[in-house]
Amino acid sequence: MSFAGSIGNSSLAWSLENGGKGRLILEFPFPLDKGWYQQQPNTQFQTFEHRKERKGFQHEFIVLKLLDGSVCRVERMGDPNARFDALSQEGSIAYDIAQTFQANEVDQACLTTSDVIAEVTLPCICDIMDVLKICRAIHEGAKSRKYTLQIFNCYFFSVAIQVCLTRLVANWEHKDLIERWLSQAGDALKTLVAANRSPIPMLERLHSVLISHNQPSTHGRRLIQEAESRFQDQITGSTSKKTHIKLTRYINNLLWHSDIGAGMSRFLGNLIRTIVMDIIRESVDRMSLPPNCDQLLATDDTKTLLIEILEEKLPLCLKHEIHPQAFNPFKPALSQLRNTMRKQTGSPITGRVTPMIMEMSYIAPSATIPDGVLTHWYRWVVTCLPYLCLWVLLEALNAWGITIFTPRADITLGCPIEERLTYMLTRMERLVPMTFSDLQECVRETHTLNRSEISIWNESPWVNIGRHIGQHMSTDEFKVGNPILSIKYHSTSEPSFEKITVSHFQRHIHTRIKCHANAVEDAWLGKAAEIEAQLLDMLSQVWTRIREDENQTKDENQTKAEKKTMYMMSLRDSLKRAKFKEERKKWFREGDKFKTEAPSVLSLM
Repeated sequence: MSFAGSIGNSSLAWSLENGGKGRLILEFPFPLDKGWYQQQPNTQFQTFEHRKERKGFQHEFIVLKLLDGSVCRVERMGDPNARFDALSQEGSIAYDIAQTFQANEVDQACLTTSDVIAEVTLPCICDIMDVLKICRAIHEGAKSRKYTLQIFNCYFFSVAIQVCLTRLVANWEHKDLIERWLSQAGDALKTLVAANRSPIPMLERLHSVLISHNQPSTHGRRLIQEAESRFQDQITGSTSKKTHIKLTRYINNLLWHSDIGAGMSRFLGNLIRTIVMDIIRESVDRMSLPPNCDQLLATDDTKTLLIEILEEKLPLCLKHEIHPQAFNPFKPALSQLRNTMRKQTGSPITGRVTPMIMEMSYIAPSATIPDGVLTHWYRWVVTCLPYLCLWVLLEALNAWGITIFTPRADITLGCPIEERLTYMLTRMERLVPMTFSDLQECVRETHTLNRSEISIWNESPWVNIGRHIGQHMSTDEFKVGNPILSIKYHSTSEPSFEKITVSHFQRHIHTRIKCHANAVEDAWLGKAAEIEAQLLDMLSQVWTRIREDENQTKDENQTKAEKKTMYMMSLRDSLKRAKFKEERKKWFREGDKFKTEAPSVLSLM
C-alpha cells in the first residue's frame, strides 16, 4: 500500500540513449520493435522474487532474475499528488513501473532495504514479454488499472504477476487429461442408460409424450439412449475435435486449480443441456396431430412455447450458481510459452527473444475516471457525519427500548414449473388420441406458465443426469500434469526450500490473500470477506484478459474471418428468433388473423 517514490519527477522518465536503463512507466500500446524492450541485453528469466520493504508502508514488488545476472524490478505505485483519491472506490492513477539493472549494478536496485517473501523458480524459461502481457491485462480492467488502498495496490500487482506466471507454466490443458476425463463422462452416461430409475424424470416423460401418445414405459428410455449416443459422438466421433478444443479453452480460462472440478462440471452440464435440448427440439418439430386437425398455427405455437419453457425459464433456477468468466475467443488454447516449454532444456539460454510483433496492442476499458483530485478529507467528513448522527440516535432509542427497525427476511413467492408441467404431462399421457380442444387447453396453460414472471424451476430439469455423471467423475488426474515449482520461503528466521506443485503454490497464495484481507480490515478500510472475494475474482479476470497479440499471417487472418462469419450467422439466427416471437405476440392479440399470416411465419423458421 505504498505511495513511495516521487512519481511526478523527471527521474522516472526514460530516454532512448540510456542503454535500457532508468525507470519506465508501463503504458499501452507498448512498442516492442524499438525502445526499452528492444534495448534490453537479455529478457529471459526462470526465477523471480516477491519482496517487501521493511519500513514505511511496507511496499511490495517483484524482482525478475534475468539469465545474464541482471535483474528487472517491476512494481506498482500510487500518485503522491492525489493520495486521498486512493481511499475512494474510484481510486487514483496507478503507475506500473519496470526498471532493469545490469549484473554490476544490482546494488543500485535498492534491494537491501527489503526482505524476500518468496523466491520461485519456474520449470521453464520465461520472458519479460510474459510479464508485460500480465501488466496489459491489469491495465485493460476498468477497476484494476487504477490504484486503491483497499485492493488494487502494490500487493495486488505483485500477487497477480505471481499467480499468472505460475499458472502460465501449468499443464492442466494437456490432451491426454482431457481425453481421460471425457472418457469417464461417457462411461458414466452408459451406466445411466442401464439404470432403472423410478419415478421417471420429467424430461423423459416429455420426450415420450412428444414422440408418441403411448405410456412412457414404452418410450421412456429413448431420450437417455439418444443423449448417450450423441454424447459419445461428441467425445469420440466426428465432432470430438471441436469438443476437445472447447474444453481445452474452457480450462485455459480458469486461473485456480480448485475451480477445475466445478468448471468441468459446468462445461459438462452445458454440453448435456445442449444435447438434450436438441433432442427435445427435434421431437417437438416431429410432433403431429390427428389427420382431421388442420390448425397448423396452434401446433407451431405449442412447439414454440414448450421450447421456451425449457430455454428461457431455466436461468431462473441457476441464478445462485457461480458462473465462469466470459470466454475470450482471441485467447489461444495454449500460450506460446506452454507450446514450447516441453521443447526447452534446463540449460540457460543467453540470447534474447526477438518479438514477432511490432507492438503490444491495447483494449481500453469502457469505464474511465477523469484525472484530478476526486476525494478530500472534508468530503468524507461531510458524507459520513449524518450517518454517524443517525446511528447514535438509533442506538440511544434502542437503549431506551424503542425499536425503530425490525429486520425480517424477504419472502419471494414462486410458482414451481415442475408441478404445472408434470400435471400437464400426466393429462397428455392419457389422451389417445389428442383432440384439438385438448391442444388448445395445453397451449393456453403453457402460454400462461411461460409468461408468468414468478414461475421458476425448483431445480434444473436435467439435474438428475448431471448429478449421476458427477458421482462417477474425478479431477484427480489433473494433478498428474502439475509441474513442479522450486520455492524458497523467507518468512521465518531460517529460509525453507520446497518443491511443490502449482496447485499447492496457489493454496499458499490464497492463505496470504486471507491474511492481507484481515490486515485491510484491521486498518478499517473494508471487510475481510469482501476484500478476499474481490481479490480472487479480479485475479481471475486478469488471467482471462491475458492474450497473445495477433500476427498478420494468412492462417490467423483466416481464423479471424471464420470467427466473424460464425458471429454473423449467430446474430442472424437471433434476429430471426426475435422476429418470430414478435409475430407470435401479434397473433395472440389479433386472434383470427392467425391463418392468414401463417406463410410469413413459416418462412422465418
